[in-house]
Amino acid sequence: MKIEDLSITELKAAYDFVLIDLKDLEAAAKDKGLSVDRIPAYREVKDIENRLYHKLLNITRDLE
Repeated sequence: MKIEDLSITELKAAYDFVLIDLKDLEAAAKDKGLSVDRIPAYREVKDIENRLYHKLLNITRDLE
């Protein structure tokens, strides 16, 4: 599924889920005494979070 194909509701739900996933990854890194950069999934999830955020931002800026 592509971000471009999601509705605003789906985008928001995905964004909320990704934020929870990031917090879980950060907690796991902290528990193991690692930097989040040492967890390969963190960068991938962070990239998705960034793309979702900017897609939502562009939609809300186009609202009249």
